[in-house]
Amino acid sequence: MTKGYSAELELETLLQKWGYATLRAPGSGGRTEDPRPDVVAISGEYKKTGGMNEKLNGHRIYAIELKANNDGTAYLDAHEVEELEEWADKAGAKAFVGVKPDLRTFDGWLFYETHELNETNKGYSVTTKMHENAKSIEDVFA
Repeated sequence: MTKGYSAELELETLLQKWGYATLRAPGSGGRTEDPRPDVVAISGEYKKTGGMNEKLNGHRIYAIELKANNDGTAYLDAHEVEELEEWADKAGAKAFVGVKPDLRTFDGWLFYETHELNETNKGYSVTTKMHENAKSIEDVFA
């Protein structure tokens, strides 16, 4: 099992425990021509009335691209970020890049909106200097 796949499963399990409906997108990461995030998370509260769903509270939709790297850095090509934003726009979702460091002194997730990423010649990156300004999993999903 790859680090990326393990990170997707871990995030999906955490978000389900918090009441989100989640979906890992098979074929993300270049196995398809269609834009797809790694994980989609949706929350909302609905009440069934007469066979129809009547929305009680607003819903939240997140499109998440995940990176798992030992030092918490991440590199995304421009096309990857463009596709994440394209999918999120179509779905009315908020796009995030989630980074899962594997550090002995750091146990958590780091989340960045796409506009917060560091622009590089080849695309975008997350550097260790950016960690102090990252959103935690609780900041985004709680």
